[in-house]
Amino acid sequence: MNRKTVLFENSKKFNIAGYTISASLNPLSINEPVIIPGSFMAFESHFSGKPDFDFRIDSSVSFNRGKKLFQADNFMRTSIYEADDDFWNWVWLKNDGSEGMSFLVKKDFSEVVLLKNDSFQGNLMRELGFMFAYAVLQKNACVLHGITMEYHGKGILILAKSGTGKSTHARIWRDSENALIINGDRCLCRFVDGTWYAYGMPWCGTSGEYINRRVPINAIIFLERGDSNICFHVPSFDGTFRLMEAIKAPNWDRMLYLKAMDYCEELAESIPMFVLQCTPDLESVKVLKSALAERGILDE
Repeated sequence: MNRKTVLFENSKKFNIAGYTISASLNPLSINEPVIIPGSFMAFESHFSGKPDFDFRIDSSVSFNRGKKLFQADNFMRTSIYEADDDFWNWVWLKNDGSEGMSFLVKKDFSEVVLLKNDSFQGNLMRELGFMFAYAVLQKNACVLHGITMEYHGKGILILAKSGTGKSTHARIWRDSENALIINGDRCLCRFVDGTWYAYGMPWCGTSGEYINRRVPINAIIFLERGDSNICFHVPSFDGTFRLMEAIKAPNWDRMLYLKAMDYCEELAESIPMFVLQCTPDLESVKVLKSALAERGILDE
């Protein structure tokens, strides 16, 4: 993968899962060059017309901050304020409590204006990743925390909490079965013409693994650590709640949050789901392959 960075020009355009993103800046308002990770270059596009997601950098924009709606109590350190009827003020705080980044975000996530960036570029891209995940909730899509993998044309999503071993498991598939890791950290799921597809995206956590590619979703795996390798089917009701733990959704916006929950239910009713309790070895891949073959998802 190309991990080089490029300088932000006056305008860049990207296409991610069919959603168009325009990125531009007001050069008179920015002192420091803005860096785009090399992963985004795999998604560069030259579309014309109005984008789905318009990202602008302009510190000259003014607004009045209103009521605080949300404050994260974890590593994200993000606060959300009312700005006016159409926009939120999205603020990311540094360790000392000062503002590291400030954005104006339109409430349908179609526009994002970066007002201030006194932080690392990685933090900026991470925040934009959250915004993109929330934006697609209004466009028949959602983002789950997990790994998107393709095996013989079949899409397999591997979901688990950080540190469980999903990356290790996926890489065993890659190394032993020639599977493709389309994204090593996120599953972008979009419903198109009656089918749920998983797409690559440039946000891939620390994995560095991404491919600009789509695949139909054929199975969702909830990975758990175990003393031996056991795989069993999960009914849709249980699977819905498991998906709710993995989906990225803004809990300060009731409409979008409920929409995210609806997607969890729709995925659970449409896609076969399994729990794999496993050890970090090749045997775990064999057990999962066998379980998927028994359900007709994979060939024997």
